Formats: sequence, C-alpha cells, structure tokens
Amino acid sequence: MKIADASVAEGADILEVGTPLLLGEGIHAILALRKKYPDVPIVADVKIMDAGYAETIMCANAGTDGCFTKYVKCPERVLHQIPENVSFDEAALSEPACVAYNAVLVNSHINPGEPVAIIGPGPIGLFAVQMARIAGAYPIILMGTTADSDRLNFGKSIGADSIVNVIEEDPVTIINKLTDHMGVPRVIDAAGNTPAVKTSMDIVKRGGQITKIAWGAKPLELSLDPIIQKAAFLKGSFSHTWTTGEAVLQLIKSGKLDMKQMISHTYKLDDWLKAFETIDKKIAVKAVIHPNA
Repeated sequence: MKIADASVAEGADILEVGTPLLLGEGIHAILALRKKYPDVPIVADVKIMDAGYAETIMCANAGTDGCFTKYVKCPERVLHQIPENVSFDEAALSEPACVAYNAVLVNSHINPGEPVAIIGPGPIGLFAVQMARIAGAYPIILMGTTADSDRLNFGKSIGADSIVNVIEEDPVTIINKLTDHMGVPRVIDAAGNTPAVKTSMDIVKRGGQITKIAWGAKPLELSLDPIIQKAAFLKGSFSHTWTTGEAVLQLIKSGKLDMKQMISHTYKLDDWLKAFETIDKKIAVKAVIHPNA
C-alpha cells in the first residue's frame, strides 16, 4: 500500500510521499490507536488481518472504520519498507509467511537433516513447507486429505519431499517407514481439527514437539494422554512480531522464499467474490486482489 500526504503529516516525516510500506502489527496497532486517540477517526484496511474473520470482528467491536480502504492511518513504528526488488503482490503475502516463519523457525527449533511433518496444505501450511526447507529439514512430509490433492502436489514443487493423502494412506505407517519407527521430532499442525491433532500425537517422536498454528472450528474431541506417554511437547504459535516481518521481507528479497508460485490467482476488486470462492473451494493456493486494476 502507499502512504500519501496525510500519513506523512501525521508524523512519518522521514518517509517520502508514496513510499511503499506494509502495516506489520495488524489489529494490535489499530486497537492501540483507538485507545490513544479515542476521538479521532481511524481508517483501517482489513488486509492487515489477512482475511482473519475473528480479528475483523474485533476491529468492528473496537469502533474502527473502514474495510479494504485505500489508505491506512498508523504509527511509523509498525511499518516495514518493501525492498525495491519485491513486488506489491509478493509483499501482500508476507503476513501469512510471517505466521509460518514464527511457527517453524522461531518456535519449533528444527535441526538441519531432521524430518518434519506438516499437516494441512493451506497457504500457511505451504509456507511452513518453505520455512522447513530453509531450516534444512529432511525429509519434509506434507499431509492432507483428498480435497487437498492439488495443494499437496503443489507442495512438492516448493520443497516437500513426500506427500501423504491421509484418507487413502495410513500416515503412521508411512512415518514409521520413513523414520525407522522413531517418529518425527517436529510436527507442524496447520489444520487445527481433531483428526490433525490425533495424527500429530500418533507420529511425533518420543520427546518431540507438536507446534500448533491452526485454530479449530470447534473444541477437540480427544485425549491428550499420548503426549504424556511420549513425553512430547505441545506448543502453540500465534501470529508474529515486527522483527519477523523484517526477516521475511529479506527472505523474499533474497529469493530464498518463493512468493511468485504461491500467487496462483489475481483478480480485480470487482471480482472479489470470485476470488473468495476460489479460495474456499481450494482451487487457488493464494489469491491477490488488485484494488486499482
């Protein structure tokens, strides 16, 4: 997005008008502004929530105005400058990439040459594949259902060494074969539902870690006792930090993080409904809407 004269007048005086920027702290920055300036209108762009319904509702409850707006009023401290060789489309995907970076590289402590299993080939799961590749994990096993077939196959093109359709194959049997019955030391749950968590506990190595990124649509219906039996760790990973955002932009700049392949569809703003339907039907990997197209 571009911050115009109004934003510069608000205090970003060290920036040139029109400098490309990203808003990094999402709903937290908006809530902080609302608290500090209760009587000042604040225009928020819901893109900063990356289509996060729960956070959008939080934003509405906070009395913040604006959705998918052209300009965003925000403090300079939460902004990132987009590197010259990084496109706006690529930068627009940096937020979900940051979520995967935080889960895989910060919270999972992956050792090069060790296997990692990633459950759920959605956008964040696919970014997790790339982060595991950057960390040097091997093999990287990506798991999903029959409905995820296209995304599973896509996962192989960006770093997954093996893909598993858990509807057609037994993931435990496959993991036992790949790890000599030891299990994987790190499991990334990017699906969030009961079957995903159960599979995570079944395949994690004794003393290993399950990192849960994904939210569940409803409470889990299982026992966590296998975690006790394996003396394993279950760690939640939420969102990311400003520092994470800077690191991800550098990974995009260097070419180590492939954003171009992740953008499977682009749409004009008038076709926003088609974009959302394409994502909902799992046809797209990630879709970008161009508001000025």
